[in-house]
Amino acid sequence: MLSLSTGRPTQVAKSLAFNFFIAANPLRNGLIQRGQILQMMAINPTYFPSMLKDLIGVDMVRLGVSKDPKYVELLKEIEDTGLLQAVNAHTLIRKEAFQLANLTWGQKAMAVAKKPFELGQSWGFDPAERDVLIASYLTHRDMALKAGRKIDNARERDKLLGESRAFTLNMNRAGEMPYSQNTASVPAQFFSFRHKAMLQPFTNRNLTKTQKAQLLATNLVLFGVDATLLYGVTDFIFGKEPSPEKDLFTNGLLDATLNKGLSLAAGEDVSIDFGDLAPSEA
Repeated sequence: MLSLSTGRPTQVAKSLAFNFFIAANPLRNGLIQRGQILQMMAINPTYFPSMLKDLIGVDMVRLGVSKDPKYVELLKEIEDTGLLQAVNAHTLIRKEAFQLANLTWGQKAMAVAKKPFELGQSWGFDPAERDVLIASYLTHRDMALKAGRKIDNARERDKLLGESRAFTLNMNRAGEMPYSQNTASVPAQFFSFRHKAMLQPFTNRNLTKTQKAQLLATNLVLFGVDATLLYGVTDFIFGKEPSPEKDLFTNGLLDATLNKGLSLAAGEDVSIDFGDLAPSEA
């Protein structure tokens, strides 16, 4: 029988949802997951261009493409913190989805069945989440160095790790919302991410008031307001008919810019919903 009989049915349901919605769509979710990197621009804007360069440098070393001493040393520092292991502990990833008990033939069948999902996850979700974690670490590392902190000792490294993980919303078992531990976790599986992201400009104690304000402003400008909560307000301000101003307000500058660029390239109006790129999108 499936492990439903002795295990956690809610976890099995959540794992199946992850596999079919995320792991099975590696290209789409590889792009969407990296959307969180844009938030680094809000809290450390002067370092953001260099952070992207450093992120690529670290990735090139990790993939064996480069042996640049600067990034070899930086990758070793990151690996020594244990940060990259957080990918496998992500709230959305659980191993119970296809577990079977006492049925060898069933175990073999399920092992074959889950291979495509594992491959999709390894090409999409995993490297994207790894990039987000590295980007956050690099951003907070630069902020620490600018503040004159000595990050060459274990205590400061642990503090730096905690700050960078908090900014990526602590998506692990220790950081789960209460409703992620019970039956409500099935319909609310993907809401906890959005819940945390929406609260971050107000509750992240590692950020200064200025950084919180910058983060909130950046999210509103780039990704717009939550239209599902403000349809009545937006209709009252801009009218019920679609308009560029209304789209900019509800969908944000990123959505408007991308659609404008595609419209110019295609020679006709393009209206694609890029809302999934918002870090607070469920």
